[in-house]
Amino acid sequence: MARNYVVMSLPGVFLYVQFDARKRWLQSLFYSYVSSQVQVFTTVTHVVTCYFLIIKFDLGVFGAAMALNITYSLNFILQEIYVLWYLWDELKFYSAPFCRRETFQEWCKFLKLGVPGTFQ
Repeated sequence: MARNYVVMSLPGVFLYVQFDARKRWLQSLFYSYVSSQVQVFTTVTHVVTCYFLIIKFDLGVFGAAMALNITYSLNFILQEIYVLWYLWDELKFYSAPFCRRETFQEWCKFLKLGVPGTFQ
């Protein structure tokens, strides 16, 4: 059952990683309230989603994994909407452009740390 839960939860993990990266970026700019507010809202919705998927629709482990995926997706989507619509005028100066030469300048140093860390 644990293996099934983990495998079914994997799609949401990618979005959670994206959410966490943006959360840490916001924390470094002293905008941590954004992630906190999003997580408070999604925690409440997670309880409701779990109730419906696990108990009401009797999906068991599959319902728990789907509830987690929904919560991770909502975390990412709501935080991105908040940042891009409400805070972008303030934060666009801190955002690194993706397709510029400077973006990939330290790429080898990053890969020397990132690849072994991934395999661990």
